[in-house]
Amino acid sequence: MTRKGSLIAMAAALSLATPAMAGSGPWVLGRGDQSLYVGLDSQRIDKLIATIDGERQVIDVDARITTFTAKAGLTYGLGTRVEVEGWVPWSRAWVARDDLGPCGALGLGECRTTQGVGVIEGRLKLLLVDELTGSPVSVATGAHARFGGLTHETRARLTNLGEGTTDLGGFVSVGRIGGLGSGYWSGHLDVTGLYRIPNTRTFPQAEGDLSAPGSDFQFASDVLFAPMSAADVSFGPSVSVYWRPFGLDFGEVDASDPDRFGALRVLAPRVGGKIIVRDGAKAAFSASVLQTVAPVNNPNTFTVSMGISLNGLFTKDRS
Repeated sequence: MTRKGSLIAMAAALSLATPAMAGSGPWVLGRGDQSLYVGLDSQRIDKLIATIDGERQVIDVDARITTFTAKAGLTYGLGTRVEVEGWVPWSRAWVARDDLGPCGALGLGECRTTQGVGVIEGRLKLLLVDELTGSPVSVATGAHARFGGLTHETRARLTNLGEGTTDLGGFVSVGRIGGLGSGYWSGHLDVTGLYRIPNTRTFPQAEGDLSAPGSDFQFASDVLFAPMSAADVSFGPSVSVYWRPFGLDFGEVDASDPDRFGALRVLAPRVGGKIIVRDGAKAAFSASVLQTVAPVNNPNTFTVSMGISLNGLFTKDRS
């Protein structure tokens, strides 16, 4: 096996399909291979960052909003350079005290406990350029779809699980894997753009039509280092950005409108770290923490995620 052990066996089988992040990196599974991920997320919100009259204001959420999510994702290799994946989450969001601000200030039952299936996602990924064939990087592109219809009725709540839309778009992913002593390192950048079929185009405060919600963009990047020869442990920084450039500021929206949150322009950068621990070629445990920094019209969130990926779970042992 050449070229640093074929890039350390393609970064230890991509750390079992890069668990805990749908679509992480350009790399794909082989034909007929599959990876199942099951995991848990916990998210805490204690501040809302709102732009009102052109000024950034920090609103304390005395009630504290907590969201717990259990999710499952299945990735399947359709061909030598094509894979498909799907993700289904179940979430419960609640406030610690519904008699504290901002509960009761916005109306529409903003602090009611919400639970159920969240936003369902699917991706089709095509590997265009493979670094194993001599390219300096791997590059993939594909289609991305989200279905949030099950969250539509509760979209006006601070405890919402989504904004109730169907979203269609695509993505581009660039990544590279290299040698690091007796181990390896890997890094990638994913850029996703989605057109969101709006709930409404008429919003009183907007000049002309305003799609609510508007189209959005997501950026995600991980850099992982696995310096040990066995390459069983990899770790490194993780960054993601959610950006919806089209919309109103918090102080401009009609607080009585059920699409008040979908009408906002939003920026939510998050930074943190990730660790992946593998057990051979069949299983990997992953954990990450992310903290929102300098958001615009968005909560200040702290998120902890963990889960396990299982490779070849549905493949019969032919030995």
